[in-house]
Amino acid sequence: MAVYVDGQKVGTVIINEDKTAYNNLVTRNITKLTTDDFEGITEIGPYAFAGCANLTSAEIPASVTTIGNNAFDLCSNLTNIIVGSTTINSSAFYNCSNLTNVTLLEGVETLGSYCFYNTGLTTLILPTSVIEMGYDCFWNVENLSIYYNGSVNQFIEIGKLTPLGSNRGNTFDLYVNNQKVTSVTISPNDNFSFYACSNMSIESATIDTNTSSYMFQECLNLTTINFGTSIYSINNYTFYRCSSLQQINIPSNITSIDGSAFSNCTNLQQVTYEGQAPNILQDVFRNDNAVTKYDFRNCITIPTLYSTTSLGHASGCQIIVPDALYDEWIVATNWVALTDVNFVKASEYVE
Repeated sequence: MAVYVDGQKVGTVIINEDKTAYNNLVTRNITKLTTDDFEGITEIGPYAFAGCANLTSAEIPASVTTIGNNAFDLCSNLTNIIVGSTTINSSAFYNCSNLTNVTLLEGVETLGSYCFYNTGLTTLILPTSVIEMGYDCFWNVENLSIYYNGSVNQFIEIGKLTPLGSNRGNTFDLYVNNQKVTSVTISPNDNFSFYACSNMSIESATIDTNTSSYMFQECLNLTTINFGTSIYSINNYTFYRCSSLQQINIPSNITSIDGSAFSNCTNLQQVTYEGQAPNILQDVFRNDNAVTKYDFRNCITIPTLYSTTSLGHASGCQIIVPDALYDEWIVATNWVALTDVNFVKASEYVE
């Protein structure tokens, strides 16, 4: 395939016998790619157009089924793309910092890890044909809004193998059928993660399955958590740094809470165990220094406290315990070292 700019031949994209396009150094002068330029090509190989600083737009038809790893890496002036390829592989548009207009056609199925890392995207319409989004595919993309015309559950299904494309502290909003999503339900067999979508619009979550690590880490707008009856474990860092959480009710069916699950929830004020509390492992509530009440009144045994830092609290925090366990509780290992709290018998507690 010869490439021309202003009527002058500037380079050739080599087509192998398997009809795969690979990089030729001369292609760095290309300014525009159209569907005609990809006639006969079924795959764009790794780094095929990487570093083409003069490239401003590309229209890739569905006949090109695969865009290889880093295919357009560091195309710093690329601003507009239309893609019909089934698979967009890892880092395909990595560091295309001026890429603001992305049209994904119906038929696109896979977005690879880091594929839109550090782009200028602000809006993306996600086709319902997409079945998988890779890890961190939108990392370092500021103020991104994704529009999806399926259902919330279908969207969750897309990312259940990997996090949604953790934005690492950047803003992220999800619109389903043009309605901003503020609540989600995570059901059995879902393993979707909103990890590091720090300013995402999600305010409430209903969770009825064991959580994956980092599932809601740094979701700064999350204020309400409702646990269902099918969840029995909360994995490490699940709600780390969810700084809008103020109250947590932990049902009796949850028998395991891993390290740092709720650490750095700096506005958390009350934690209530509705049944027997599982052991409080390393850093579960670390740095939760606004907590004024831990309610353990429904326990039948004293949960192990890994260390005093595992139970962050405000000075004077009330720890409500069963009357029958009070004398043993206040002298239990590590519990006894909590010198700035008030242990209160359940029968004597006053709201």
